[in-house]
Amino acid sequence: MRKPFFWAERGAWYVKSADGRRNIKLAEDQEAAFKRWHKQQALAKPDSPAVIVAVVMEHYLRLGMGEVSAGHRAAAGKSIADFCNMHGETPVAQLKKFDLTSWLDTHPRWGDWARRGAAAAVGRALNWAVDQGLIPSNPLGRSRLPEGGRRETMVSDEQHRQLMTRAPLGRSRKPRRPAKGELAFRLVMIALRLTGARPGTVRRVEKADVTAAVDAWVMRRHKTAKKTKKPLTVYLSPCMQTLTRILMARRPTGPLFLNSEGKPWTKNALRCRFRRLRKWLDLPAGTVTYSYRHSFITTALVNGETLSTVAELAGHANVRMIAQNYSHLEQQKEHLRAAANRAVPLPKSPK
Repeated sequence: MRKPFFWAERGAWYVKSADGRRNIKLAEDQEAAFKRWHKQQALAKPDSPAVIVAVVMEHYLRLGMGEVSAGHRAAAGKSIADFCNMHGETPVAQLKKFDLTSWLDTHPRWGDWARRGAAAAVGRALNWAVDQGLIPSNPLGRSRLPEGGRRETMVSDEQHRQLMTRAPLGRSRKPRRPAKGELAFRLVMIALRLTGARPGTVRRVEKADVTAAVDAWVMRRHKTAKKTKKPLTVYLSPCMQTLTRILMARRPTGPLFLNSEGKPWTKNALRCRFRRLRKWLDLPAGTVTYSYRHSFITTALVNGETLSTVAELAGHANVRMIAQNYSHLEQQKEHLRAAANRAVPLPKSPK
């Protein structure tokens, strides 16, 4: 680790991580900060019996995240740095499940999935250290991850119509004539609705990812590439084929879907734009861009597609995630009523 420095805005002493991307808090008092730093320096050998959490995490962030995407690397790095700010001085052998729980509880604004992702990042780092022979075992190995809440909100046809109508508003709530390029967000919503793809897939798709017949997007790098061991294929309807051809003609290189300034969409830009529309239209709080994916999968199931077919369309390695998290059939009341009628048909009246 580098030499500690005082961060005036936060009134505490920090030290740069080995890769120089994160600032790790040591203490508010200079003497305490340098004592902690010297202790970490003395225990810098990762295979030491008394190695502390901060040292193991530093090695993981520097060497153990080569196959992780940039987005996941940033999120995991932020979670791990935050965990080290609270438990970095703790010897790995003394870590307990309570340490993980108490850390998560210091972030009451985190949702279920944020808690689960942060805990998983810490667990993966410790598992990597075990695989590398740095520590004998993962002290949190038997800790159950926080349960992620089910994603249940869908986008109905009427809600989609309202979103498409209001999309040109941008930052202003006052109806006005759309400026050039301001309809770019509509294209994203059309793609989300017609493909069922993840928002990240729509943001990153390029001309090079489109098949010669323009009937599918084939993504080599995607969220589940490590698990499925194969490219992600997004099959295109005739409408999406037409839209893809138009965008390919306009954008021969780089992402097909660009914002009003001609730049690639960022995850946060999509989130903020959709949040403004949701508040303006008074849609349910859980309605997000990802809701389009849930709507696509649920509609496919209700229309009689098999779990294996829907799993292939959604890019999942198996049907378990579809069955557990995405079917949402409890929201399809008419579908369930019809199923109940078919299960117990009324007796035929005698002739």
